[in-house]
Amino acid sequence: MKKKVAVFGSCISRDNFNTNFNPNYKMFFDLVGDQHQTSFISITSNPIPFQEDDSIKKMDDFNRSMLRSECTKEFLNTIVENKPDYLLIDCYSDVYNGVMEISDKVFITDSPKFQNLHLFKQNKNRLRIDISPNDYYLLWASRVKQFFKFMKDNLPDCKIILIKARFSDKLQDGKSLNEVRKHYKFRTIDVELLNSYWDVFDYYIRDNFNVKIIDMTEKEYLLSTNHPWGRYYCHYTVDFNHDIFNKLQKIIMEDTEKELNDLKNTHTKLQVSHQKSLVLTKTLKKKINFFENESFQHAVKRHLLKYEYIRKLNDFMKGRKLSKDI
Repeated sequence: MKKKVAVFGSCISRDNFNTNFNPNYKMFFDLVGDQHQTSFISITSNPIPFQEDDSIKKMDDFNRSMLRSECTKEFLNTIVENKPDYLLIDCYSDVYNGVMEISDKVFITDSPKFQNLHLFKQNKNRLRIDISPNDYYLLWASRVKQFFKFMKDNLPDCKIILIKARFSDKLQDGKSLNEVRKHYKFRTIDVELLNSYWDVFDYYIRDNFNVKIIDMTEKEYLLSTNHPWGRYYCHYTVDFNHDIFNKLQKIIMEDTEKELNDLKNTHTKLQVSHQKSLVLTKTLKKKINFFENESFQHAVKRHLLKYEYIRKLNDFMKGRKLSKDI
């Protein structure tokens, strides 16, 4: 039976359910929810109106859909309705994007895809981990708690898997991605610094919440030079996605095996309980049958003998000499 999965994260998590990377994933999974490159701070903010102005109408369908879900926070309702078995998360967006405050404590992800919109050009109230690490971390941690509380209250049976991944600067042809991006005047990053913040985020989630972890830092992966979405700091060669997929399958197999063992143990306990009930029932039936067929004279004699035995036992406890028939 296929498992229902949802994704709250970046292409690191989402691409595993794309036939470009794992051609046969639909044999094993139904993707029932997807929130792309959104901050935990944004998803736990109140919804804001989504109104299409001229700048939004110029966006392609995918980015417009991203913006709409950023505003409406509809992902949360989607997963509550569809009840995924597993939710995959990663912290990419909080490491790379940061957030923008729209109104008091209401945030939206500060994605580069939204930078040409009127709303983003007018608003200067931005917050990023590499610029204001203490302020960002405190806000982020409080919103992560809020997110996990939502999951516990609304989807207690959904298992959450954290994808532990990091940025890289090494392309498979040996070149530095930062150097390539500098040539084209694209934004570059301090890979080591942002990865250190990514460590902090992942360790906080690991240490404070019930999550399973797919650790993609156990071996080195190279960035793809011909990735479908272009060269980027977390666009790895396809073996990266194959390994995540296999590790996910292993987690599911282990969970299924545990569920089966739990069912077997429960069944065994029920069988033992049933056998005990049968023995007790048989004993009770014998007693009932005895009392139903006992004569009045025999019942009186039995009670008198019991009374005599109790009297003699009391005499013994008081240190009196018992008669020879005890």
